[in-house]
Amino acid sequence: MEKFSFGDDDISHIYCFNAVFGDELNKQIAAVLDRTNFRVLAWCKDHKFTCECLPNTEVRFVAKELICMQGSGESRSVYIYENENYLRRTDASRLRDLKFEEKRKLNFAKALAQLDAAYEKERRCADVFEQRMQDFA
Repeated sequence: MEKFSFGDDDISHIYCFNAVFGDELNKQIAAVLDRTNFRVLAWCKDHKFTCECLPNTEVRFVAKELICMQGSGESRSVYIYENENYLRRTDASRLRDLKFEEKRKLNFAKALAQLDAAYEKERRCADVFEQRMQDFA
């Protein structure tokens, strides 16, 4: 399944006031969300509907909040979910970054050791050259 990607940046929070949408449109929105590495989802669908429509995303219910539209005074329940896959992916990314950093440090240490060895070899050659110059004098 193709995942939506925004370079190295993931979508962290999605807010969707989808209370007035029909089930079919909500399922189409969920199909897109299911391929997106979001961290938090806040929308107007309950846990059962959300889990059914996001089969590839492991969502954890966090809270149910009542929101009120300022203009009309209409109230709706908003369900807030956390994407467990996002957290795992983030941990995997951190591990990959740490491994890359360790490798970079190791490569730097190897290069430094090679420079030290080359310097030492050059210094020994200079000492031999200086000794030979003294022998000829």
